[in-house]
Amino acid sequence: AVGALLHLIQDSFSQSHTARGGAFPTGPYSARVVCQPVGAFYDYGRNGSAHPAGDKVPAFDLTECGNSPILDPITASAQLLWLVERRADPEAVVKLIDEAVLGRDG
Repeated sequence: AVGALLHLIQDSFSQSHTARGGAFPTGPYSARVVCQPVGAFYDYGRNGSAHPAGDKVPAFDLTECGNSPILDPITASAQLLWLVERRADPEAVVKLIDEAVLGRDG
């Protein structure tokens, strides 16, 4: 389950999986981390040919990510592992993903 949660966090920052900072449902995509709330989720069936461009080593906007309530994928993954290691209440994991990864209000 931990691997699936890490995959969810990391894929949620792929421009070919989610819309953050603009909507491009069929591409073109770039590999960049945008620390903004998810506006939409993409369907591989609709963006399959353009999909790989967003799943490469990304560029990070460190200024934006440092000033946003949305965590970057590395920090979010580390916080998830910290919560799991300490056997935190599962609601803490849900809150992390909802608020600090997806950008949804709790």
